[in-house]
Amino acid sequence: MGKKIIFPDTNKQALKIVKYNLENPDVTISEKTEAIKRVAEMRTHDDLNKADLVFALRWLFRHYDFLAD
Repeated sequence: MGKKIIFPDTNKQALKIVKYNLENPDVTISEKTEAIKRVAEMRTHDDLNKADLVFALRWLFRHYDFLAD
């Protein structure tokens, strides 16, 4: 059985999900989306590199249809 990751309630948990767990099937879509939102709302992004941010954006576009009517 996989290790359960709880819904991100801190920026540290959100960063961990965005950096390491966007492809982890044990983390729900809602948890991943909330983690990306929390990271986007952080004052600084020193703990993320450009590749992490681009990967998160690509993940969002793979899972959501932003252009749907």
